[in-house]
Amino acid sequence: MRLGVEVGGTFTDLVAIGDTGITITKVPSVPQQPDEGAFNALIDSGIPIDSIEELAHGSTVATNAVLERKGFPTAFITTCGFRDILRLQRHGRSRIYDLEYAKPEPVVTRAACYEVVERVLADGSVELPLDRSSIENLLVPQLETGGYDAVAICLLNAYVNPVHEEALAELLGERLPGLHVSLSSRVSREFREYERASTTSLSAYVQPVVDRY
Repeated sequence: MRLGVEVGGTFTDLVAIGDTGITITKVPSVPQQPDEGAFNALIDSGIPIDSIEELAHGSTVATNAVLERKGFPTAFITTCGFRDILRLQRHGRSRIYDLEYAKPEPVVTRAACYEVVERVLADGSVELPLDRSSIENLLVPQLETGGYDAVAICLLNAYVNPVHEEALAELLGERLPGLHVSLSSRVSREFREYERASTTSLSAYVQPVVDRY
């Protein structure tokens, strides 16, 4: 039996293909516990679990969390001088003749954007080492009291050399073990700082949702 389950925001759909034909089942989703929708669909279909040979699974849980702004409180950490990159974005506009055009709001508030002292050059060489002292004495306490569930780390030129991102993630993991951490060098190891920063912040924003799922 080959089984496909898609968990949406409203309904969970199940399609099973076996020797006797195709079985289609639709049940209400359980937004707070998306996996329950999948199990309910399986139970409703009456398909024995031991008959399943192949299972394909899809979900819009992360997509819905972004569209509905129902992710978790997220902090953003970047190189000193680049705190506003999520707001500056790029000069391009989706509506070039709209005099009242406003850029879309990022999922991370400006108050939740932090800077660290470090600098990696475009060739990957380290010009300024990561300032661990200020991180431990200033940044960590701010993150502790900020009520964040996740943090996105996007340091300048980390796509070439992620040494500082890795070190910062390790330090935060030791001091704040319950925090979900997303690194730009792992999520989107590409040049262009804004694209890398926005992708990483979205990843961090939905990570607790997906992990719970």
